[in-house]
Amino acid sequence: MVAPNTQLSIIDVKTNEKLGFNKVGELCVKTSAVNYGYFKNPVETMKVFDDEGWFHSGDEAYYDENGEIVIVGRMKDIIRYRDIDIHPVHVEDLLLALPDVAEAAVIGVPHEIFIERPVAFVKITPGSTVTKEAISKVAVELEYSDILEDSIEFIDQMPRNTNGKIDKKVLKVLAKKYYESSL
Repeated sequence: MVAPNTQLSIIDVKTNEKLGFNKVGELCVKTSAVNYGYFKNPVETMKVFDDEGWFHSGDEAYYDENGEIVIVGRMKDIIRYRDIDIHPVHVEDLLLALPDVAEAAVIGVPHEIFIERPVAFVKITPGSTVTKEAISKVAVELEYSDILEDSIEFIDQMPRNTNGKIDKKVLKVLAKKYYESSL
């Protein structure tokens, strides 16, 4: 439920056009309850507030036929692979649907040819004999069937931040070490 005196909008980040239902874009908020910027930091304030007073949240979202807002992920988390945008959450959901996968996290690392290379960190259930090759087949459901080829790492324990979430910053450092020779 949206708070009183609050407006929400989903916009195309390239054109700033408002999007219709089931179209993914950036969630923007306009309300008197939102702060007026970053304290003593006008540069950052200008990055998140537009000329009409809309706060650009950085969240990718859409609204459905019932008006429900669905957050897809963070715009800064998108992996730019070749000429497509990959949402890590989408790949993680596909991996987590596999019976032997207990946890999964997908991050992007810089790559000379592909812009970014997706790397999947996967924690498998104890006693599982699933292979990286079997897990990489899940990418068939994505636009490029080779996105996880040779870029799946099994991990015994996912690093966690203080909030208990998977710490993707730590995983980025690990991935860079693993794949430095191929960057």
